[in-house]
Amino acid sequence: MQPGNRQFSSYCGASSHERLWGASVRVSMGAAQIITGFLEFAFGLVLIAIPGNYFDIGPGIWCGVFAILTGLCGAASRKNKCLVIAYMVLSIITAVMCGCCFIVTAFSARTSHYYMVSL
Repeated sequence: MQPGNRQFSSYCGASSHERLWGASVRVSMGAAQIITGFLEFAFGLVLIAIPGNYFDIGPGIWCGVFAILTGLCGAASRKNKCLVIAYMVLSIITAVMCGCCFIVTAFSARTSHYYMVSL
Protein backbone atom coordinates (compact mmCIF):
# COMPACT_ATOMS: atom_id res chain seq x y z
CA MET A 1 0.00 0.00 0.00
CA GLN A 2 1.36 3.39 -0.92
CA PRO A 3 1.45 6.13 1.75
CA GLY A 4 -1.02 8.34 -0.10
CA ASN A 5 -3.69 5.62 -0.43
CA ARG A 6 -4.92 5.42 3.17
CA GLN A 7 -8.64 5.33 3.58
CA PHE A 8 -10.42 7.77 5.86
CA SER A 9 -12.34 4.94 7.48
CA SER A 10 -9.16 3.64 9.14
CA TYR A 11 -8.82 6.94 11.04
CA CYS A 12 -5.11 7.01 10.12
CA GLY A 13 -4.28 3.97 12.24
CA ALA A 14 -6.27 4.93 15.34
CA SER A 15 -7.15 2.07 17.66
CA SER A 16 -10.75 1.07 18.30
CA HIS A 17 -10.52 2.55 21.82
CA GLU A 18 -9.65 5.98 20.38
CA ARG A 19 -12.49 5.76 17.87
CA LEU A 20 -14.98 4.80 20.60
CA TRP A 21 -13.74 7.60 22.87
CA GLY A 22 -14.20 10.13 20.09
CA ALA A 23 -17.78 8.98 19.54
CA SER A 24 -18.59 9.10 23.25
CA VAL A 25 -17.21 12.63 23.46
CA ARG A 26 -19.41 13.71 20.56
CA VAL A 27 -22.46 12.17 22.21
CA SER A 28 -21.64 13.83 25.54
CA MET A 29 -21.09 17.20 23.90
CA GLY A 30 -24.33 16.74 21.98
CA ALA A 31 -26.19 16.08 25.24
CA ALA A 32 -24.62 19.20 26.78
CA GLN A 33 -25.71 21.25 23.76
CA ILE A 34 -29.25 19.90 24.03
CA ILE A 35 -29.44 20.91 27.71
CA THR A 36 -27.94 24.33 26.97
CA GLY A 37 -30.38 24.78 24.09
CA PHE A 38 -33.37 24.04 26.32
CA LEU A 39 -32.10 26.54 28.90
CA GLU A 40 -31.57 29.18 26.21
CA PHE A 41 -35.04 28.53 24.84
CA ALA A 42 -36.62 28.83 28.31
CA PHE A 43 -34.79 32.06 29.15
CA GLY A 44 -35.68 33.43 25.71
CA LEU A 45 -39.36 32.84 26.44
CA VAL A 46 -39.05 34.63 29.78
CA LEU A 47 -37.22 37.60 28.24
CA ILE A 48 -39.91 38.13 25.60
CA ALA A 49 -42.25 39.14 28.43
CA ILE A 50 -40.08 42.24 29.11
CA PRO A 51 -41.46 45.01 26.89
CA GLY A 52 -39.34 47.58 25.09
CA ASN A 53 -36.24 45.48 24.51
CA TYR A 54 -34.70 43.70 21.56
CA PHE A 55 -35.95 40.43 23.00
CA ASP A 56 -39.14 40.81 20.95
CA ILE A 57 -37.39 39.10 18.03
CA GLY A 58 -36.49 36.20 20.32
CA PRO A 59 -32.72 35.72 19.89
CA GLY A 60 -32.64 33.28 22.80
CA ILE A 61 -35.38 31.18 21.28
CA TRP A 62 -33.71 31.01 17.86
CA CYS A 63 -30.30 30.20 19.32
CA GLY A 64 -31.86 27.66 21.66
CA VAL A 65 -33.64 25.84 18.84
CA PHE A 66 -30.46 25.81 16.76
CA ALA A 67 -28.41 24.53 19.73
CA ILE A 68 -30.94 21.73 20.29
CA LEU A 69 -30.75 20.69 16.63
CA THR A 70 -26.94 20.76 16.79
CA GLY A 71 -26.95 18.67 19.95
CA LEU A 72 -29.30 16.12 18.38
CA CYS A 73 -26.98 15.88 15.38
CA GLY A 74 -24.01 15.37 17.72
CA ALA A 75 -25.81 12.72 19.74
CA ALA A 76 -26.71 10.84 16.56
CA SER A 77 -23.22 11.05 15.04
CA ARG A 78 -21.85 7.93 16.69
CA LYS A 79 -21.05 5.97 13.52
CA ASN A 80 -22.07 8.12 10.57
CA LYS A 81 -19.28 10.17 8.96
CA CYS A 82 -21.72 12.56 7.29
CA LEU A 83 -23.32 13.39 10.65
CA VAL A 84 -19.87 14.03 12.16
CA ILE A 85 -19.14 16.63 9.48
CA ALA A 86 -22.64 18.12 9.83
CA TYR A 87 -22.14 18.28 13.60
CA MET A 88 -18.85 20.16 13.21
CA VAL A 89 -20.39 22.67 10.77
CA LEU A 90 -23.51 23.17 12.91
CA SER A 91 -21.35 23.65 16.02
CA ILE A 92 -19.46 26.49 14.34
CA ILE A 93 -22.70 28.11 13.15
CA THR A 94 -24.23 27.72 16.62
CA ALA A 95 -21.19 29.34 18.23
CA VAL A 96 -21.47 32.34 15.89
CA MET A 97 -25.22 32.61 16.51
CA CYS A 98 -24.76 32.47 20.28
CA GLY A 99 -22.09 35.18 20.06
CA CYS A 100 -24.52 37.39 18.16
CA CYS A 101 -27.23 36.58 20.72
CA PHE A 102 -24.86 37.63 23.50
CA ILE A 103 -24.15 40.95 21.76
CA VAL A 104 -27.87 41.65 21.24
CA THR A 105 -28.62 40.75 24.85
CA ALA A 106 -25.80 42.92 26.21
CA PHE A 107 -26.87 45.88 24.04
CA SER A 108 -30.49 45.45 25.07
CA ALA A 109 -29.61 45.25 28.75
CA ARG A 110 -27.56 48.45 28.38
CA THR A 111 -30.35 50.40 26.68
CA SER A 112 -33.26 48.98 28.66
CA HIS A 113 -35.77 51.64 29.67
CA TYR A 114 -36.60 49.71 32.84
CA TYR A 115 -33.37 50.86 34.42
CA MET A 116 -33.49 54.47 33.21
CA VAL A 117 -35.06 57.14 35.35
CA SER A 118 -37.78 59.11 33.60
CA LEU A 119 -37.92 62.84 34.15
